[in-house]
Amino acid sequence: GNYEQFPRAPILSLNILDYDSGEIADALAQDYGIMTRAGAHCAPLMHKALGTEKTGAVRFSFSYFNTEEEVEVAARAVKELALEYRQEMEARNLEINNESARQWLLDYEIRNLYE
Repeated sequence: GNYEQFPRAPILSLNILDYDSGEIADALAQDYGIMTRAGAHCAPLMHKALGTEKTGAVRFSFSYFNTEEEVEVAARAVKELALEYRQEMEARNLEINNESARQWLLDYEIRNLYE
């Protein structure tokens, strides 16, 4: 977003492919010790508009007390889970049905061309 615009909030919501947000939040908690919130977050119309009614979203709520290192650890954890889940879907020959998930994969592959 625009860093000049105020007020800003350090909140990030995401999904990984077509996986349920509760499954992602559980993996982040159990495997990485990262606490997030999963579900509809009292915003069913937003989820309807985004096409995430069935999966919900995983919400990270960073604060003044989080360090840059903690944010980087969270980003690495999400990347690792995304790669793991993608490989799992490919191994099971599952079709990625969610349009936003397909777009995420395309964006991810494009970004990795330059790394």
